[in-house]
Amino acid sequence: AVPRELREKEFARLAQELLEVNPNCILLCGNDPLQAFMGHRGIGQWRGSILRANHIAPNVKVIPAQHPAAFIRGLWKWLPVFRYIDIPRAIEESREAGLVEPKRNAITGPSFRGAMDYLAFLRSRGIVTVDIETSGDEISCVGLGASKDEALCIPFTRSGFHHYWNEEEEAEIWLEIASLLQDPFIQLVAQNAAFEWLFFWKQGIYPRNLYVDTMTLHHCLYPDFGGTQDPWGKKKRSGDEPGHSLAFINSQYTRTPYYKEDGRLWKPEFGDTKFWQYNAMDVMVTHDVMEQMVEEAKEKGLWDYYREYYVRPFHHALRMEWVGVKINLDLRAKARVELMETAQELQADINRTLGFPLNVNSPKQMNKLLYETKGYQVRHNPKTGRPTADKNALRYFADKKGDTLLEDVVKLREILDLVGDIIDQKLGPEGRMHTHFKLGGTDGQRWSSAESILGSGTNLQNIPREGIARKLF
Repeated sequence: AVPRELREKEFARLAQELLEVNPNCILLCGNDPLQAFMGHRGIGQWRGSILRANHIAPNVKVIPAQHPAAFIRGLWKWLPVFRYIDIPRAIEESREAGLVEPKRNAITGPSFRGAMDYLAFLRSRGIVTVDIETSGDEISCVGLGASKDEALCIPFTRSGFHHYWNEEEEAEIWLEIASLLQDPFIQLVAQNAAFEWLFFWKQGIYPRNLYVDTMTLHHCLYPDFGGTQDPWGKKKRSGDEPGHSLAFINSQYTRTPYYKEDGRLWKPEFGDTKFWQYNAMDVMVTHDVMEQMVEEAKEKGLWDYYREYYVRPFHHALRMEWVGVKINLDLRAKARVELMETAQELQADINRTLGFPLNVNSPKQMNKLLYETKGYQVRHNPKTGRPTADKNALRYFADKKGDTLLEDVVKLREILDLVGDIIDQKLGPEGRMHTHFKLGGTDGQRWSSAESILGSGTNLQNIPREGIARKLF
C-alpha cells in the first residue's frame, strides 16, 4: 500500500496540475482513480456515469471507465463498451464544463384520487411502462408511466409492513391497475418482464400485451454481452460480461448516473420516499431506453426478429414456468434413500483409502489431494488461471492415471449433485417442479433455465440422461 503521506502529497500535486489545465471532463480509468476522485469504488457499477468529482478537483466532470488492463486480463467483452460508449461520451462531455442530467419527475406518496386519476390518464396513452418492487412474496409498490420524464409510484405498504391504503381504496386501485394492464389497446413495457408478470399473476392480474422487455431487446441487439439475468436466483453474474441489467442499459443509453444502489441500500430509517423514488426512476429509465432501443432495432433490421423470437414465445415460456412439471413423489423419496446409501458407502471407501476424512466438495481439500498428496501436474482454470480441481480435472486424472480413488470421488460428487440439484429441490405447493426459462439466457438465441421466480425448482435442461433423474418426471 502507498504510504498515506506520499499519497496525499501526490494528490495535492495532481490537484494543482488540474487547476492549471482546467479540464472540462476527466476520464477515470479503474477503481483507484474512482476512489481518489469520488471517495468510493465500484467501477463495474459506476462506469459510464457523468458525475461531479468530490475530491482532488471538486465539481469537475468525471466519467469512470474500466481500466484498459482489464481487457487484457479477461474482461475483453468490456472493450467495445470502453471504445464505443465511454470514450465517445468523455469526448462529448469535454466540449463544455456544464453537466445536464435528464429531468425525471418521480410522483410519490399519491392520494387515492391522485392515483386513480393518473391511472385513468395512462389509459389514454398507447405505451405504458411498469415496474414493481417486492417484499418477500408480496408487491410493495407498482410504478407506472408513459414517458421518460414522469412516472407514478403507487405504494401498498409503508415501513414496518403497514398498509398505505384502507381496504376499500386498495381494492379499487388494484382493480384499476388490472384493467389498465389487461387493456387490449395498451402496449406494455418492462425490464425483465417475466418477474413482473408472474407476481401479477399471483395477484390474479394477467397483463395482456407485452410490447418490449428491455432486457431481452438489449440481448437481441447485443447477444455477445452475455445471457439474460435472473436476480432472484442463487447464481450471480461474475462481471466478466456487461450483461443486460437496467443499470448497464441505463449507462449505455442515458445520461442518468448510476442509481441502482439507492433501492438496494434502502433502510427504514431513510423513510419510504427514497424507495418509491427508486421505483419511479426505474419506470422512467426503462421507458427512455425502450424508445431508443426500438429505433436501433428497426435501423439494424432486428425489430421483426425480436418480436418473433423473443416476444411471441414469452407467454408460452411463462406459462410453462407457472404450471411446472409433474414429479413422482414416491419414486423421488425412494431414490433419495438409495442414492444417500450409495454416497455413504463411497465416502467410507474414500476415507478408508486415504486414512483421513475428505470433503469432496471442498475446492481447498480437493486441490491439496490432487497436487500435494498425489503430486499430479497442476491444471489451471482457463478463466482465472488458478489451480483447479473441478469435475473436468478430476475426470482427466481419473482416466489418464487410472486412479480408482478419483473414480469414486467423481461418482460421489455426481450423486451429491443429483441429490442437491434435483432430488432435494423445493417443489411448488401443488407438488410440481418449476423452472424459469430465460429467453436469451446464453450468448446467442438459445434459452437456458434456472430456479423459478416462484421461489422453487431448478434448472431442468441439464438433467442426467443416465440413472434415475429423468424417470422422476
